[in-house]
Amino acid sequence: MALEFRSGYWGDAAARAEFLRFTRQMHRLDLTAWHELGYWDERYTPFSFFDGGRMVSNVCVYLLPMVVAGRQCVVPQVSAVGTEPEWRRRGLNRELTERAFAWCRGRAEEFSFLFADEEAFPFYRKCGFRRVGQHRFTAGVPPRSAGGSARLLDMEQGEDRALLVEVGGRRTAVSDRIGCLSVPLLMFHALYTLRDCAYWIEEVGVVVFARVTDGILRVFDVVGPEIPPLDTMLLHLPEFDAGSIELMFMPDKLQLRSVRALGGDDPAGTHIGGRGFPYEAGAFRFPFTAHA
Repeated sequence: MALEFRSGYWGDAAARAEFLRFTRQMHRLDLTAWHELGYWDERYTPFSFFDGGRMVSNVCVYLLPMVVAGRQCVVPQVSAVGTEPEWRRRGLNRELTERAFAWCRGRAEEFSFLFADEEAFPFYRKCGFRRVGQHRFTAGVPPRSAGGSARLLDMEQGEDRALLVEVGGRRTAVSDRIGCLSVPLLMFHALYTLRDCAYWIEEVGVVVFARVTDGILRVFDVVGPEIPPLDTMLLHLPEFDAGSIELMFMPDKLQLRSVRALGGDDPAGTHIGGRGFPYEAGAFRFPFTAHA
């Protein structure tokens, strides 16, 4: 039986359910909550081969609204790539990737990005991507009072989710160099990767995603219409025990007196495709909440 190519099928309930099954099986990621709570993003576009009603190979392109080098733009990110074991080594993912980027022409920037594990590096190299190393931006912990007024949001509560959506809808980019403006993708992270560390600071009108691991305070995102100085936000966070701070985004808006950009291993396996990415030769980091 010949495989059927399909794209843009989110309006087909059976096909969407099959996509959810595929991502659960292939990537151990259940997107059901993101879908059922109403945060699904139509800009998350699938390119898939079906064998009858069963998806056997897939590539998704997320057309992300971003700020890059001070300019609002739309940037493709590749994700949810995979093929069922019995259909591998037939060039299916390569063909889907080519179809996806043919579709992107004229819709988005010429450059694109993705994150992959080491096993996938050779495949993406053949598809024209090049591996680049992101940097770690670190700072010291300033003097602060113990225990602030920030309230930890509960993503089980509709009111708290609605607050984050409302603030996210008015957000400015966390960085003028590389920032992501997608509210649906922000809600994905709030529901899955960062659900236990979203703090609402009413006094300055921002939600800060931050947690301490291994003695390091990692700040993943700052969501609000303006980005306050980091020292101001730290005063409002609950008491924490950390020897340093790592910013999981480019820190150009945080008014830091001293920040270090450290190179080295990039566990995300960041890849850039196409032309025009302005920071490839320098110190850069894609925001954590831009990861699809």
